[in-house]
Amino acid sequence: MNNLGKVIGGSLMTLAFIFGIGVASGTTAQAQYRDYGQYQRRDRDNDNDRDRRRDWKRNRKWERNQERDRYRSYRRNNNYGNYGNYGGYGGYGGYNNQNEVNRGYQEGLNTGSSDARRGQSYSPQRSHWYQDARTQAFRQGFVQGYNQGYRQYAGYGNRGYGSTGGILGGILGRRY
Repeated sequence: MNNLGKVIGGSLMTLAFIFGIGVASGTTAQAQYRDYGQYQRRDRDNDNDRDRRRDWKRNRKWERNQERDRYRSYRRNNNYGNYGNYGGYGGYGGYNNQNEVNRGYQEGLNTGSSDARRGQSYSPQRSHWYQDARTQAFRQGFVQGYNQGYRQYAGYGNRGYGSTGGILGGILGRRY
């Protein structure tokens, strides 16, 4: 009987030992991953930040489009002091027609020089000033001004300093 007690006691001790190891290893594994929720929160926060930036960009684009549309609508609905839709005082020309040509020329000059400085191709029709023009006189003036502004800053009309020879000529005091 003494022998049977030793076997049962040894078996219980072995089971208790194995149970203790299982409990201790589970606690260790749990301790290793206790910050796992922090990483999940960080990933979720990064996703939220990315969503906020995307939404902000989308809203900004929408606001710019609305602003552009309001501007175009204003230009369409405003006669800029003209009497009727044809310019001039009751006719198809006159003082306001020349005024439109002058306004178009100034806008074309600014747009053409800007496009040339930024290295864009020559295209007056690309501009919203040309596309939204209310009169043909404005478009004529715009194209003339665009041509002058583009040529001036593309090196053709810039007093000979637009090419390498022109630069050297400017340094040496000669004009090519």
